[in-house]
Amino acid sequence: SPPPPPPTSAAATSTFIGEDDPFYMFRGDLAKKILLVDQELTTYTTLVQTTDTAVNTHAIKETKKQLKRHIKHAESTLADLE
Repeated sequence: SPPPPPPTSAAATSTFIGEDDPFYMFRGDLAKKILLVDQELTTYTTLVQTTDTAVNTHAIKETKKQLKRHIKHAESTLADLE
């Protein structure tokens, strides 16, 4: 007969339960959205600092719009968490 399965540790059980907890699911989603905000902010800051903003207005506006969109999504997720 096959050997018995290894005993389940309390840490493994709590991790599994935590993964189903809505708080942890929202927290993970919010963390991803904040990362996107951070990346878009870096892109926007780099663009503003390294290009002629008077000439490159379209790229500046598009990047700013994306940044605002990411911030709005993160705020919406945060509001859901509250």
